[in-house]
This record gives sequence, structure tokens and C-alpha cells, in this order.
Amino acid sequence: MDEESARLAIAAFEAHGTDLPIDYEHQTLGGRYSSPSGQAPAAGWIRGVEMEPGVGLFAIVAWTETGAERVAAGEYRYLSPVAVVRRSTAS
Repeated sequence: MDEESARLAIAAFEAHGTDLPIDYEHQTLGGRYSSPSGQAPAAGWIRGVEMEPGVGLFAIVAWTETGAERVAAGEYRYLSPVAVVRRSTAS
């Protein structure tokens, strides 16, 4: 991710105007990712996004109690973000 892409991602997050959920197994996408119960509990909430030039994009996360416990126990270790990408062609 270059700096321009990071700036655009941060601007999109800020324009959204609300925290974003961190869910388990992409359950908030629904469809084939839906849990058997149909619920998609949050493990945490992304409250902000920051860019560190030359390093990357970072989320400021407020974990739920269960989410923090599962991360501490090693049940979850990495995030798998979903990004909607708009493709265009240059003329």
C-alpha cells in the first residue's frame, strides 16, 4: 500500500463516520460466511486508522472482552481485512 492509497483509506474511514467491526471468519459478509446462528458478533471495533510512512496502515482497535481473550489465548492472531476495490482503466 503506497501513501496515496493509505490517505484514501483513512479518508474513507473518516467519511464513514462510525467504528467498523472486526468480526470472526468474515461473518458480517453474510451468505456463505454466515454463522449457523445468523449472528455476527464483533471481536472488536476499529476506532481509527493511521499511516506510518514506509511501514504501513494501522488500525486503532477497541477489543471486546471476548475478542481480547481469544487473541490473548492465541485463537486468533492475524486480521484478514475485506477491501472493496474500484477498478478503472486509464484511457
